[in-house]
Amino acid sequence: MNFIPNQQNEKCLAYWCSWHTQNIVALMDCESRFPPEFAASMKAGDAGARGARMMLNEELLFGDGGYAHQYEAVRNDMYLMLDDGWDVDYGINPDANKACFGSLEMSEQRFPSTKGKTPAERLKIINERVKALGWKGIGIWVAAQRSAEDYQAPFSEKDIPYWKERILWSREAGVEYWKVDWGALDGNQLFRRTLTELGHDLYPELTIEHAVCMGPLNSCSHDDPALQGRYPGETGIINLARDTASYSDVFRSYDVLNALAIPTTLDRVSILLTLAKGYVNGEDECYINAALGCAIGVMRSKCCGDLVLDDGDTRARRLDEVTASIRWQRIAPPFIGTTLACSQEILFDGRFFEHGSTWCGWIFGHEAHQGAPAVIARNLAVES
Repeated sequence: MNFIPNQQNEKCLAYWCSWHTQNIVALMDCESRFPPEFAASMKAGDAGARGARMMLNEELLFGDGGYAHQYEAVRNDMYLMLDDGWDVDYGINPDANKACFGSLEMSEQRFPSTKGKTPAERLKIINERVKALGWKGIGIWVAAQRSAEDYQAPFSEKDIPYWKERILWSREAGVEYWKVDWGALDGNQLFRRTLTELGHDLYPELTIEHAVCMGPLNSCSHDDPALQGRYPGETGIINLARDTASYSDVFRSYDVLNALAIPTTLDRVSILLTLAKGYVNGEDECYINAALGCAIGVMRSKCCGDLVLDDGDTRARRLDEVTASIRWQRIAPPFIGTTLACSQEILFDGRFFEHGSTWCGWIFGHEAHQGAPAVIARNLAVES
């Protein structure tokens, strides 16, 4: 007898996100696609995001061996998250064209089968194709700003029709998940809270995920030695997270360096689970998420081959972890609230980062240490 249910659990909020794979695919072909000086800077971690935005389009998604043709065993439990780049044309980057981000209008250049359609129709065409392959549908990365020349203007009542219109586009298209990330308003609580409330009012089926944008390591330069390498040392960030997590449908722990992903994520989750009123997403640390009842944001992919962004990272070859974790959540889905217990003992992991050893260029030549509680549990007692 197979004790794993065949049907998906509606409370499972897992998705596969294209961003990590976009970076890897860019690196795979950077010598032929990009000028030599740009390719070199991509490998050094400085220009990777610009190259990664190039690697999201209809062919890469649906072509032979494309992004949508993976995780056949569990993709009916996951959304396919179209990350940064899906709603801008090629060559549009925030360092020069930040005003272009936040349109939520699928790029006809990247997705030519949608050409000539309304924004809602374009979303629906791609959503239906993804669903036809067995996924729950697409999720979409959302810049925390309007796409306009005055994108830096403070959020106000005049912005509400803009966001209402885009929520209704998603409702018409059946798009059920928004990943709201960086932008001119990424730290604006009124914007994020209002967006969530509009979603609840206009399209209750829409899950809106928020995050506090931060670096991939926890407080490496804190003056207090006890807080170095600890998420509790990120005072300003935690205060912002406390406010944001109080109204978020899902709160994401944010990007990490894969080489130190376990302690970095564990420490963040140990705090976020005490703050969040909704679900917590611990990104690609699948086993941590499954064990602690968190939502999963899968990044690894069979499309990555053996190329890695961090030396020593093997997750592209550990795809069965995804299958096991998603299947586990059919039985034990993510949950909200409950009592969290953490041990007083803090364990640390450390790494010296050689030049070119990771995508994060500023860490080259430095040793980083990350700490987290030795034991974390929900609804269980923990001995200190």
